[in-house]
Amino acid sequence: MEVVSGEQFDAYLEEHIFTPLGMEDTTSVLTASDRPGLDAGSVSMYGFALPLRELRASVGGAGGVISTAEDLGAWLSMKQQGGVAPNGVRLLSADLVEQSHEKQPGTGTYALGWQHTSTADPPRIGHDGALTRYAARQDLVPSSGLATAVLLTPSPRRTPTPSRSAPASSTSAWDACPRWAAPRRRSSTSSCSR
Repeated sequence: MEVVSGEQFDAYLEEHIFTPLGMEDTTSVLTASDRPGLDAGSVSMYGFALPLRELRASVGGAGGVISTAEDLGAWLSMKQQGGVAPNGVRLLSADLVEQSHEKQPGTGTYALGWQHTSTADPPRIGHDGALTRYAARQDLVPSSGLATAVLLTPSPRRTPTPSRSAPASSTSAWDACPRWAAPRRRSSTSSCSR
């Protein structure tokens, strides 16, 4: 992408994807330790949540996007709308979106960044990722136009806590506490009342 666009990968994502979609709490990082707020997590070991700093690793381009479920809702909505953002602006061609979901020759169930789930009914495609203490899963159900984004981190109660989940048709999800990563531009305060 850098060679074709002439822009650095993270700058390209910010200008052409994150900003047009209103993904204010999403950023691209080269290492997981580049993001403030990621050192506040823990890992589950032997039934307990133990504090652990994020391991330093290079994740740029292949997993270096740190986001929230609300922002992922905007991303998934655009994907389900064939590349059109909620405000009606086309960010990706419909052909590119379709091609990104097609299984690639010799890769089994893999598409371009997506994996087809053969055990799900209705069929869906998804992508997941994890850091030392955090995990995320996003799924598209092309036949229905729905999608989910689930973000997890071990909690002191020894059970995974989903952050937010929303259909792709929504650009906003319900508030959940605590946020798994400190927001970049929005207020870091949130209400835990329902």
